Amino acid sequence: MGLFTVFLLISLSFNCFHAEASEKPFTMVWLSDPQYYAESYPQIYDCLGDWFVKNYKHNSFGYLIVSGDIVDTASCVNQWEVASRNFQKLDDANVPYGVLAGNHDVITNGLNYSIFKSYFGASRYIDKPWYGGSMDDNRNHYDLISFSSHDFIILYLGFGSETSLETTTWANSVLEKYPNRNAILVLHEYLDTDGEMTEKAKIVSDSIVLKNDNVFMVLCGHYHGAQKKFKMVCNSDGTTRKVLEILSDYQKAPNGGNGFLRFLKFCPRSGTLKVSLYSPFTKKDSYLGEGIDNFTETIELID
Repeated sequence: MGLFTVFLLISLSFNCFHAEASEKPFTMVWLSDPQYYAESYPQIYDCLGDWFVKNYKHNSFGYLIVSGDIVDTASCVNQWEVASRNFQKLDDANVPYGVLAGNHDVITNGLNYSIFKSYFGASRYIDKPWYGGSMDDNRNHYDLISFSSHDFIILYLGFGSETSLETTTWANSVLEKYPNRNAILVLHEYLDTDGEMTEKAKIVSDSIVLKNDNVFMVLCGHYHGAQKKFKMVCNSDGTTRKVLEILSDYQKAPNGGNGFLRFLKFCPRSGTLKVSLYSPFTKKDSYLGEGIDNFTETIELID
């Protein structure tokens, strides 16, 4: 066997391995509206904090999304301490995650981000390799995550100023900086319980989602329930793309949510996203019913 043939076989083997790796499924986990755990069920927050660390180390998921209402009462220090000690477990173990503020985190005699920033401001994340940057000390921020050849930007817009010119200008500048990354937009409020966009969401959709060709998903909580919808939008080059929008808020379940998490399993080979429900606290994987808690949608990722 000649030297060139050996080199060719090695090259082909490497390329096949790389292709197989890039097609391997990967998972993100999503925690929404854990406020009652901070208020009344700290044992569930503790359970989730431990579970995140253990299962990240076991490669069960690669990134955690938190879509707001970290606490129930923004002025209650004890609730912030419950939440913060559990995210500290993730910080210590270098589990990549992103948070935003929901209305319960910042409404104290009007909109007030000071307490949120003192616990979850930019200084907490500035040295983390996945942390991209923020506007106004983590009122809004973005993370940069990669799974093999699939690069993501997760953009978080905190409650209360999602529709402001300052926020939309900042968000668009960030997304324009990373046009080749798959973009997921995370807000606290977007879809209502009927699966319809709120008035605030319509502004965000028009000013951010429709203007950036790489946005393919919007995640939200706030309204109690679970919904999904998708829309086809026109890109700048005349092509179309599918934008999947998902509401997830299980806080009406027993114990303020029973520790339910949503799992976003991306399967590049089949071009699908499998969304599922599971509680590390109760070990249950269903609450609202099949097709709501668990479903599969087609997606198209940027390689």
